[in-house]
Amino acid sequence: MTSDTVRLTLRPVMARRTLIGGAMSLATLSGLAACAPADSGSTPSTTPPAGADVKESPRLTKLVEAGELPPLEERLPTNPVVVDLVEGPGQYGGTLRYASTSDGITPITILSPSGYLEWDLPGLRQLPSVAESFEPNETSDVWTITIRDGLKWSDGEPFTSDDVDFAFADYLGNDTIFPAAPYFWSDANQNKPTVDWVDDRTFTVTFGTSNPLFPQYMAHVVNGWQLFKPMHYLKQFHPDHVGDEEATKVAKAAGFDTWDKYFVDRSNAWVNPDLPVLGAYRVVSPSGGSGTATLERNPYYFKTDPDGRQLPYIDRISVQILNQEALDLRAANGELDLQGTGLAFSGAQVLLENADDRGYRVARWVNSGGTAAVIPNLSHKDPELRELFTDVRFRQALSHAINRDDVNEALLSGIGVIRQPIASEGTDYWVEGAGETFLEYDPAKSEALLDELGMTKTGQWRTRPDGKPFEPVMMFVESSNQVPLASCFQMVINDFAKVGLKVVLKPVDGTLYTQLRVSNDFDLDGTSAPSDHMDLEDVWWIPTSASNHFGAGFGQYYQTKGESGEKPTPEMQQLMDNWDALKTANNDEERIAAGQAIIQQHKEKVYMIGVVRPPFQPVVVTEQTKNVLPDEAPFSYATGREGLTHVEQVWLNQE
Repeated sequence: MTSDTVRLTLRPVMARRTLIGGAMSLATLSGLAACAPADSGSTPSTTPPAGADVKESPRLTKLVEAGELPPLEERLPTNPVVVDLVEGPGQYGGTLRYASTSDGITPITILSPSGYLEWDLPGLRQLPSVAESFEPNETSDVWTITIRDGLKWSDGEPFTSDDVDFAFADYLGNDTIFPAAPYFWSDANQNKPTVDWVDDRTFTVTFGTSNPLFPQYMAHVVNGWQLFKPMHYLKQFHPDHVGDEEATKVAKAAGFDTWDKYFVDRSNAWVNPDLPVLGAYRVVSPSGGSGTATLERNPYYFKTDPDGRQLPYIDRISVQILNQEALDLRAANGELDLQGTGLAFSGAQVLLENADDRGYRVARWVNSGGTAAVIPNLSHKDPELRELFTDVRFRQALSHAINRDDVNEALLSGIGVIRQPIASEGTDYWVEGAGETFLEYDPAKSEALLDELGMTKTGQWRTRPDGKPFEPVMMFVESSNQVPLASCFQMVINDFAKVGLKVVLKPVDGTLYTQLRVSNDFDLDGTSAPSDHMDLEDVWWIPTSASNHFGAGFGQYYQTKGESGEKPTPEMQQLMDNWDALKTANNDEERIAAGQAIIQQHKEKVYMIGVVRPPFQPVVVTEQTKNVLPDEAPFSYATGREGLTHVEQVWLNQE
């Protein structure tokens, strides 16, 4: 990534990502829910059609003419990011309608992210954004970053080296706010880096070890909003700038026990409209009380289209906080202009049936998550069960016992994707045959493997190898956003029963589920597992913490450097060693080789037993909403879900 790379290319092609299973049709889906009439649509725009002569929103032009805003050339950086548009130049104005089921920071990460780097398409590589250049040394332990000249916060104040230091030292580097180093701001030894300035716009970030994942962490949309803290505003809440007594006094006056809690609250763009931001939009009216948040364009945003017209095109975004039923209904009525997050595949039938009448289309994006999976606890506290679960033959037996075609037909009308939840073709870490092992429904083979393991059949049920009854519990949290898990896992344990395995299915709430997993107090975990971005969500594939799903005890051991948890088996240690090699690789070749070794081990050892995943993630796009990525765009937490289309270049056709 060099300083010459300043053009953000949005290409409507996804040639390297394919859906396993071929063409998809929803003709077999049955039933149709009734929907209420749609409303009159988005806020009308009086903006003239797109044209190279209109360089900014007319709303901003009026403010410039009134002397309330500097002219455009004074608001843009010297070298703005130029966005190649998905479809073409857009029209200024309008209000985009969006919704969320959670009243938190998530809408910002989707609709108005900011980062030193940002994702290209198809979400595999990183391009400069706030950073004009972002370069490693030969060993990837020192990264040299140059910020764009002339960047400004949304209130017009310059973005300077003071802001960089404030975010890195006073926020990420503060031991009260972050007692442990954040994963995205630390090296392989969990130590924070040092920052040194080369000149007014260029600084180095130096880690104690190689850190080849640093660019991905910087592009991750959930990390991005934590990297930028306006010193001129936030210093009034920080004891290093106003003293401990004053910071505590201000915090308590606002109803907070400690200064750090108030500081974090004031630095949250979702709840604090006074906070200056770098993203395309800023919250001007939080959702508290009314249930609807209003976002307005940032007049100092640093991107333009190819004609030099400042982005974003759309003036406002309305974010309604809704329960799941209301969100589904609004989407089916055509009352949401761009919506993927919160939409379950189970509702795709209703969306498709109503699309033409309600004036929207349903884009079919590829969801990197959502594979229903059965995961044995390989670090089980019971040594006999641990020995059984860590034997690959047991996991192969479970996999071959599952009639995935029946589950697919019953729950997804036969069009789901059957695979194990590991890296997809076209991603960095994919290896030949990944995701395709031990999928055949072969109960005879399953029984033979169980016999080899010494799991004797007494009547209908098998015993453990030590002769004790085998009655493990599979916990899960009910969800229908992807595959309906309760129905899916009931069919799975019915299949297990056919080969003599008595498994008890136990629904639990999310809090208990997490407690049981991190305390290593469970037998089998039923969940929805991701497939891609292994290096950004390593806890799924490598026991790096107690949150790991197949080896929580091993993960605790790794996380605490052996002070607690369960000592890993040689096989688990191999995963950990390859992970350490990946995250300390000197270059991409070494990183990819280590990642492929991890995926190869998963392919052979099937630690997470996949059942089926939906064929696509529905994304609702109304007829007037333009510059949205087409079918097969990646729908991923790390890349911002539907926000990967870069909402700043989305526009509303009101003609």
